Amino acid sequence: MSDTSTSAEVLRTQSPSAQPPATPIQPPFDQKLAQPFIYKSVSAETRAAYHRAIREFFHFVGGVHPVLVTPAQVILYRDHLTVNKRRKANTVATKLAIVRSFFEYLKAAGIIPLNPASTKLVAPPELPTGKCCKGYFGKRKAVERFSSRRYLEEIQDKLRLPR
Repeated sequence: MSDTSTSAEVLRTQSPSAQPPATPIQPPFDQKLAQPFIYKSVSAETRAAYHRAIREFFHFVGGVHPVLVTPAQVILYRDHLTVNKRRKANTVATKLAIVRSFFEYLKAAGIIPLNPASTKLVAPPELPTGKCCKGYFGKRKAVERFSSRRYLEEIQDKLRLPR
């Protein structure tokens, strides 16, 4: 018996369930899929930010179709922005919010069954705390207090109220 007849015989005796199920092949990500989402915004700057964030994310995940994106990939992207790209937490949170919103849009359109960037699956980066932020907000409050005091004084002068 030859090898060809043996392999043909083995193929014939295997049941269809013994073979791996065929998975539908998804096309790669096409930027045109994001156009309706991006152009919902009136502001040109917002549209540019959406376009850039979505392009960068799908470039990071290898240009796969949105159906194939997993929460693990979104977490890796978040960590990549924070550690490798050294982006600030607010920048990372903004980019993730855009990606999350885009996936919600696709979910509402019935293109994907699950939002892999959902906050229930992917935590946003921790926002900075500490001296730098206290100092900034402390200065801001001082300016607001000064402005408020001056505003009240102007009102009192107009109404001729005693101080």
